[in-house]
Amino acid sequence: MRYLHAVSANEKFVASGEYHYTRDGVALAVIEKFTVHELNGGALLYRVDEDGRREDGLTILSEALVSPDGQFERFNVQSSNPRDEMLQDFKADYTFNPDYVQIGRQTAKAEREYDEFQLMHESEVYIKQTLYMGITLRQIMATDDHKAYVFAPQLLSVGENVLQKIIVQPQGTETLQVGRREMETRKFQIADDVFYWLDEHDIPIKRVYKHDDASYEVTIRNYAHR
Repeated sequence: MRYLHAVSANEKFVASGEYHYTRDGVALAVIEKFTVHELNGGALLYRVDEDGRREDGLTILSEALVSPDGQFERFNVQSSNPRDEMLQDFKADYTFNPDYVQIGRQTAKAEREYDEFQLMHESEVYIKQTLYMGITLRQIMATDDHKAYVFAPQLLSVGENVLQKIIVQPQGTETLQVGRREMETRKFQIADDVFYWLDEHDIPIKRVYKHDDASYEVTIRNYAHR
């Protein structure tokens, strides 16, 4: 697994695994590996290596620091795709405050840009990689009406910052086969065709969605949790 920053000696292992993708039932050559480590004081550091070099050429490396009370504090991402002339190398750093996000972003051969984006009261963070959605779902489920405005950091290029609304609909529990073990999961729906299954630690175990008239399924493998 590749990292933005290597695991340091003071980090304690929490979880690791990898997500595998299928499109219309056919396996894709995309693997999204992840680790979670605990820092001194109880904060968690999430690392993701989304490797599609053998599929479409896309690589996304990311890292998120989450406070002991489950709030995103910062998010760092680097992405590239040498096969796509339209997608230049991209780097971005997001620092989250209660009312705004500080943003630093840069594409290849361009000056680094800085921005601040105002957040609405009690808005959440929605990072569009499978692992992080467990944190977002947990935070939205803690609200009275299971809905919230979310800020979605850009993963691939400099673009317009927007807030969007997510409504989470609990769909009960479901037992899934994960390797050789059966796992009790909680199922959630966030759109007509987007579903997530989370374990007791709020780690996504399965994700199903549609894109460009194709059906995708993301499932976890080699999952370990302390």
